[in-house]
Amino acid sequence: MKQKAFFSLRFIFLCKFLASRSSLNRPSRSSKINLQRCLQPALLFLLLAMSGASFSQSRMKPFIGIHATGDAEMYYIGPSIQAGSDLSLNQNFILSGYLHFFPRQIDRTYENGEFEKGSYRTFTAAILLEKKWRKRYDKGFFLAGGLAYQYLNDDFSAHFANWHRIRHILLPALRTGYSFPIGKHQLTAELNATGPSFYKLEDNGFTSNVTEILSQISIGTRFIF
Repeated sequence: MKQKAFFSLRFIFLCKFLASRSSLNRPSRSSKINLQRCLQPALLFLLLAMSGASFSQSRMKPFIGIHATGDAEMYYIGPSIQAGSDLSLNQNFILSGYLHFFPRQIDRTYENGEFEKGSYRTFTAAILLEKKWRKRYDKGFFLAGGLAYQYLNDDFSAHFANWHRIRHILLPALRTGYSFPIGKHQLTAELNATGPSFYKLEDNGFTSNVTEILSQISIGTRFIF
């Protein structure tokens, strides 16, 4: 019980830290207001779900994951980390909440003098309802869907263009895969995705509406304690 309570406290501290960090470096006052409106409900739902799970040792299953992740254009591709907890509602459904962090750096220089340099990172907080298709609790297929808050920071410069984009949105989230028993624990092979997303892009004085089918996609594994 002490270990699960300790995990819950660490999880709440991490959420508060991300919220304080994401409030920095905003381009305008209106952006700060919109960020708070998006961030607070998402993290509140996440905290309530995870805090409520701490009251039942057998129903709460914390997890940590490692993924290979890419952005919407698959320009930034690299490793990412995920941490969260599953709360068993009954034999067929799980309430799952997680935080996902994906940082990536690009620094390329070509022989003809052309270059590309980018600093990209996303924070994602999501709440999912997961359906299990399996005879055993710890083995079989699963599919989950829900809502995610996503903060994106893309600082890019190259011989052909330059931009600094900050985006914070609410959007659908999806997870599907297969779980394997590892003793009293579980290991998953899974795909995670967020999207679609819709936003306005301002570039060189022009504004355009952009639709991303998937704002982020990742393939990897979670170890469920």
